[in-house]
Amino acid sequence: MLAAGASGYITKQAASDELVMAIETVAKGHVYLQPALARWLLEDYQRLNDRYPAHKIGDGENSAAADLDILSQRERQVLELVADAHNNKYIGETLGLSPKTIARHRERIMNKLNMHSRTELVKFAIRTGLIELD
Repeated sequence: MLAAGASGYITKQAASDELVMAIETVAKGHVYLQPALARWLLEDYQRLNDRYPAHKIGDGENSAAADLDILSQRERQVLELVADAHNNKYIGETLGLSPKTIARHRERIMNKLNMHSRTELVKFAIRTGLIELD
C-alpha cells in the first residue's frame, strides 16, 4: 500500500477517534500509520537489513542490482518469464518444470525481494534490466 502511494493506513478495528486523527494527519500532508502496523513495518525493514547486510535496503539502483545478485540463475529465469507476462504452466513447459515448482520459485523470489505482487516483480525486472520494454 505504501509502494502504491498511500499516505496512511489504519485497520478496520481502529477506534473512531484514531480514524479521525489519521484523517487529520493525512489531510495536513503527513503520513499516518497505525502504531501496530508501524511497528510491523519497522521490524520488517530491520529484518531485511539484517538479512542483506551487503547492501542496505533503499539504496535505489545499487540496491536493485544487488537484489538481483541474491537470486539463483533459475530464479532469474523464472522472474524473466513472469515479468514477460507468462503463466506458470507456460513457464514450467519452457523450463521443463511443473507449474507447482514454478509457483514455489516465484514465492521464493518474492520473499527474497520482499515483494508482494506480480506488478512489483515486473517493475523490478525492468529496473534491473532483466527485461526491456518493447
